[in-house]
Amino acid sequence: MAEDQEMTVGALQWVTVKDAAIAVGVTESRLRTAYRAGKMSVREDLVDGRVRKLLDIDEVRRWAGVPSPVAEAPVIEPVAPVAAAAPRFDDSHLEELSDRVKSALARATRAEDQVALLRNELAQLREVYQRVSDTVARREAAEFQASMRSMCATQTSARRRKATLFGLARRRATT
Repeated sequence: MAEDQEMTVGALQWVTVKDAAIAVGVTESRLRTAYRAGKMSVREDLVDGRVRKLLDIDEVRRWAGVPSPVAEAPVIEPVAPVAAAAPRFDDSHLEELSDRVKSALARATRAEDQVALLRNELAQLREVYQRVSDTVARREAAEFQASMRSMCATQTSARRRKATLFGLARRRATT
């Protein structure tokens, strides 16, 4: 199909499936089957207020084996080739171009150095972040342990008090 498009001369003429079927003498159903099978290109466009499928009439004619009406092409006389003059190289701007290239290379080198510096700084920041995260985690763990010890100590002392009171109450009851 790509070769057919390359062989197309002039502008493509897109027509509705109905008009294409009438032009080549086949049914609309056969044309729809052909474009659904990928044998010809199709596009959708708004025609008379409705979206319709459009086909390239030249492609439909080639598919159906119907010759296309060809307009008479004017005969063009061949012209003898003219020897082209060799292009002259203007070296007046060569020094300016050389300076521009040097400055561009210098800017590129500075940019590469800056990228390396930023990558190094990023690696250092990641290391510091990791150390800070570890420190915070250790502190939170230590605070948690301390609060648990405190809570356990409080509960233990409360139990001792209850046990002591309960033990005294027992002793009084037995005496």
